[in-house]
Amino acid sequence: MAPLYSWIINKIRNARYSVGNTPGLATRLYTFGGIYEGPYQNAKHDRTPLAWIQFSDPHITHVINLHYLDRSELAWFGRNIYMIRKYQQAIDGRTFYNFLKQQKISIVKKAYRVYHTNLFNGKLVSAGITDMDKLCYNTRNPFINELNKKIAPSGLPTSPVNKVAYSSTELSDRIIEAQNSRPIQQQTIKPSVFGKAPWMK
Repeated sequence: MAPLYSWIINKIRNARYSVGNTPGLATRLYTFGGIYEGPYQNAKHDRTPLAWIQFSDPHITHVINLHYLDRSELAWFGRNIYMIRKYQQAIDGRTFYNFLKQQKISIVKKAYRVYHTNLFNGKLVSAGITDMDKLCYNTRNPFINELNKKIAPSGLPTSPVNKVAYSSTELSDRIIEAQNSRPIQQQTIKPSVFGKAPWMK
C-alpha cells in the first residue's frame, strides 16, 4: 500500500507544477506561503535559495530568501508562521508584505528577491501557512525541520491555549487599522527589472 500512496503523492506534486503548454511560459508555479528550496539558474550569490513565496506567475516569482536572514530574524519569521497557522488567519501576499513592512522592514530590505519563475527549480520543503504538509520534500535545513515539527497538523492545538477568541481576519484587520491610524514610514526597495507583484507600491 505504501508504494501506491507514494505514487499518488508524487503525481499530485507534479500536477501542481503544470500551467499548460503555452510557449514561453514557465512550467512551474509556486504557492504563496509555502517555502521552497532548489537551484536558481540565474543566481548571483545564492545558487540554492530557501524561498518563502510572496507571489508567483508564469514569468516572475517574488520571494523572501530565508538564507539572508540572521538568527533573530529567522526566529521571528518562524514564530509568525506558527501563529498564522495556529489561529488559522486568512492572509494574502499583500497583507503579509504590509505586515513585514510594518513589523520587520529589515527582512524586506535584506531578503526580498524577484526570480524568473522558469529558472527556479524549487521543491516544497515546508507547507508554511498553506495546507500542503503532505506534499513536502525532506530537507537537511535545521530551521525548516524545526518549523515543520511545530506547524504539523498533529502539533497544532485544536483550540487556543488561552481563552482569547481570534477571528480569521484579525491579522489583516490589525494591519489595515495601523495603516489608517498612522502612515507607514516611507521605505525604498530597489525596483525590479522583472516587474512587480500586483500589490507592491
